[in-house]
Amino acid sequence: PYIQRRIITQTLGLESDQLRVIAPSVGGGFGGKVFPVIEAIAVAVAMQFQGRQIKLILSRRSEFDTAFMRPGLSAQLKMGANEDGIITALEVKYYWNVGASIDAAIKVIRGAVLAGAGPYRVPNCVVDSYGVYTHQAPASPMRGNGMAEMHWAIEQHIDRMADALGMDRLAFRLKNLLKGGDLLLEGRAMHATGLDTCVREAAKAIDWAEPGTVSGNDRKVIGKGLAAMWNPVVIMPLPGASASVTLDAEQGCTLSVGGVESGQGINTLAVQLVASELGVPQEWVTVTQVDTAHGAIDWEYTSSHPTWSIGNAVVQAVKELRQQVLSFVAQAWDEPVTNLDIIEGNIVSYSKDSDRSLSLLDLLSSDADDPDGERSQTRFEGKGYFHPTDRSTPSADALGMPIPPIIHFSTGAQAAEVEVDTETGTVQVLHMAPAFDVGHALN
Repeated sequence: PYIQRRIITQTLGLESDQLRVIAPSVGGGFGGKVFPVIEAIAVAVAMQFQGRQIKLILSRRSEFDTAFMRPGLSAQLKMGANEDGIITALEVKYYWNVGASIDAAIKVIRGAVLAGAGPYRVPNCVVDSYGVYTHQAPASPMRGNGMAEMHWAIEQHIDRMADALGMDRLAFRLKNLLKGGDLLLEGRAMHATGLDTCVREAAKAIDWAEPGTVSGNDRKVIGKGLAAMWNPVVIMPLPGASASVTLDAEQGCTLSVGGVESGQGINTLAVQLVASELGVPQEWVTVTQVDTAHGAIDWEYTSSHPTWSIGNAVVQAVKELRQQVLSFVAQAWDEPVTNLDIIEGNIVSYSKDSDRSLSLLDLLSSDADDPDGERSQTRFEGKGYFHPTDRSTPSADALGMPIPPIIHFSTGAQAAEVEVDTETGTVQVLHMAPAFDVGHALN
């Protein structure tokens, strides 16, 4: 919502406070809904009819005419390795079909530079990434910011290199995978990662070492494939995420965040985080509709970033709220805050001389006299803000162009076992084995 507001107001010459964006659930976005496409048209029309409501309705055909496409990719790779199977050099050129306008596809082009060598140690590496204008619809990041297309090229090339060296494809990968402390192509050091374990576990799941056989049928053969991946989590300009949690008798526990649920499941996760950290049932927690006129602000609500950015802001906000509640009760009970806890919606005391318990709902509904003699309900509010720490060292590349800071690389692997009928060409996937380093699994 905040990106939409910023771009539309800049385009139409408005101040940010002249445009309000209210965002209901928009369904799956997957990258194609980050930047405005046709939304600004409704704003421009509304400016000509002050006080009138304007509604823009798209036909099914118009939806495709006004949507982003995934960029096409042509990749050229040249790789060198020594007789021991160690990769020594890599030269890559990526040509992205960005359509008639670069728009959000600039992220795809830049991401390919940062991750274009794949998750492998390459001491001598050159990666060039180009956006090519064509007479097609504008392109946008979709599901992985160009990583799927790029890895399609890299991993096939890794297979060809292993075959040329007479090496097992799994062994070749394991010998060259990046590990924590290895230097990346632009100078920063790789963080610790479970990439090696992911590759081994994926291969193990399909019995990589055992040849595939189909008994009693010479027409059918079985093949096994393996691919590794990584994906940089890049800090965008003006990073930061905020959250606000309120607790009162009228609204209950209400959470406000700055981004829209667009397929990541962040609203469900946010409710779980609030309930877990505060010590209340999940059904007590409500996530408010996103509105740029009020509420929390988020830098960018894309891919799975909200789990990390919004999640940290939510936890911080809930901790502040929880501290307020416990401090309030501790003062009323004349007990240390450290003796109190909130369990399943009840404030309890662990003091040796007290076994007091108070429902949080009873606390919120109790009236109190303020200094002016008026009655007011108890209300608490906690706010949290998360600003990621830049772990990267270089700020510019060899040409002086700024390098986006990277917080970490997501890593993983995928293995597959496939049966092919050599007479009919029929292909059947028998087994898929994904393994990914997700860090600490929250759910």
